[in-house]
Amino acid sequence: VFRQSVQVVFQDSISAVNPRHTIGSIIAEPLRHLTELDDTQQREKIAELLVQVGLSPSDARKFPAQMSGGQLPRVCLARALGPRPRRRIRHRQTGVRGEGHRVVALRAWG
Repeated sequence: VFRQSVQVVFQDSISAVNPRHTIGSIIAEPLRHLTELDDTQQREKIAELLVQVGLSPSDARKFPAQMSGGQLPRVCLARALGPRPRRRIRHRQTGVRGEGHRVVALRAWG
């Protein structure tokens, strides 16, 4: 219950993701373990989360190395929002860089 209630967004987004996994797989990780969504529902949720943080659903097929330095923190934010936690913790305030990214993060955090 605690793991679903609290999700963390780490400042170092490059270290927070596995470079061998696709963006979709990275976002799906907490959905697989903390929700009861089936595979189809997970894919729909991943697309929804990517749009919510200002990315394209097609980005789910990319690998972290194919994302820009500004996109990867958004992927981490989408991963944290997936299981609908009651609390979200940012490792540091500067975890999402740039004014445009802060706006996206604030909208996504709700």
